[in-house]
Amino acid sequence: MKKVIIMALFCIITVCAKAQIETGYRGFVDAGYGISVSKVTFDTGYYGSVEADISNQAFLTTSHGYQVMSHLFVGGGAGVTYYHEGSTVAFPVFGHVRTDFGSRLGYFAEVKGGYTVKDIDGAFISPAIGIRYALTDNLGINLGVGYLAQKVKDMDGTLGAINIKVGIDF
Repeated sequence: MKKVIIMALFCIITVCAKAQIETGYRGFVDAGYGISVSKVTFDTGYYGSVEADISNQAFLTTSHGYQVMSHLFVGGGAGVTYYHEGSTVAFPVFGHVRTDFGSRLGYFAEVKGGYTVKDIDGAFISPAIGIRYALTDNLGINLGVGYLAQKVKDMDGTLGAINIKVGIDF
């Protein structure tokens, strides 16, 4: 019984141990999947307008910047997004602001905003919330859910997608 109590206390202390994020350089790598929730209208020129449901998307992003204080990160990044319908590829370039709260098991809120180029050109914003599990003071695993709102050149409407992502921060 004594061993069980000691093991339980050890687990509680390990989970609750303070793992505060240190100031200085910080980087993120995220991979995720977005489910389309909008339709947009394309102007095809000669053939008129066509309404289309932009397909689901897979994405990979990385951002790097400065942890200003334990709860505030400011940086920038880039990535690649693959839209399944029509094999469309876009390359987002963005600014990234994030706040983290909690200790070993905490939560975060972030916003990425910028511009995509290649097959889809236009400005976007992508807020997200999630949880972060700190492996060390400078290494964590993230799981988040967010929304993508993208205005696309030559389209009427805004692309929208609910996304889920997993990543690491270092």
